[in-house]
Amino acid sequence: LIAGPVKEKAAGGALSPVEIAGGELRCALPPGIESGARVLVSIRPEDARLSNGASAAGSANRIGGRVSEQIFLGSMVDHLIATPGAEMRVWSHPSAAFARGAEVTIEVDPAHCVVL
Repeated sequence: LIAGPVKEKAAGGALSPVEIAGGELRCALPPGIESGARVLVSIRPEDARLSNGASAAGSANRIGGRVSEQIFLGSMVDHLIATPGAEMRVWSHPSAAFARGAEVTIEVDPAHCVVL
């Protein structure tokens, strides 16, 4: 879970930015959540993607981090990524494994960001 405040509630059910350490996530907000509210954003490990290198500054739904742990589980690789605000798990296909210590970017489709 990643904590942060809602930067600005978008009108008409559009995606709203949630500020997190190291960037922002655009998410659909449940009813009753207003601008400034502190929320938790849930992202399932299978719904995130990893790519090489640091995140571009100001890129929504991209979080830069470093691989702190990598475990091969046969049909997938479980990566633990240290980001500025939290540790996140990302699962990937074994052909897309990243070595421990690698600088990576986590990318998440806004449809997979669940605000609690």
